[in-house]
Parts: sequence; C-alpha cells; structure tokens
Amino acid sequence: MVRDPKALDPNLKDFMLYVGTHGMGDPMRAGLLFSAANAVKRTHHSTVVALLGDAIFLLIDDIAQETKPMGRFSLRDLIREAQKLEIPIFC
Repeated sequence: MVRDPKALDPNLKDFMLYVGTHGMGDPMRAGLLFSAANAVKRTHHSTVVALLGDAIFLLIDDIAQETKPMGRFSLRDLIREAQKLEIPIFC
C-alpha cells in the first residue's frame, strides 16, 4: 500500500485529493466523487482518489454495476473512466 501519492510519481507537485466515504447507500454522492475527479484530471491536473468506509466496496465490480448515480447507467462506468485516466485510487 502506498501512503504517499508522490511515491507513485516523484514529479507530482500539487494534486487534488478526493476522499469518498459514501457507498451504495448514497449513489449520488458516490458518483459525484468520481465525476469530479475525472473532470479535474481531464483538465490536466493531478488527481488522487481515496476511498474510506463503505466506499471501498464500490471497487467490487458487481457493486459498482448495481450502484446507479442519477444520470448514469452505473458507477462502474465512472470508475473505469478514472482507471483509463490513470487516477490513483487508494483504499
């Protein structure tokens, strides 16, 4: 487990840290975390996501598929987008 995001990229000077604690029980807040992180990363800023509590279960594919934020088919789409954008996700 890496505790310091700079250990992944020594050139990382400034980054936006998104901390999520909401899981399936609040799909809107769970989705907002990944939507915001993806948007910031697309604007070429360094972004890191940390999941705590119930939010760590969102990385289980079946749970992500069944979690449906408003306006999205599933949270899995947002998580896959974050992975494609190479956003580090810590638990």
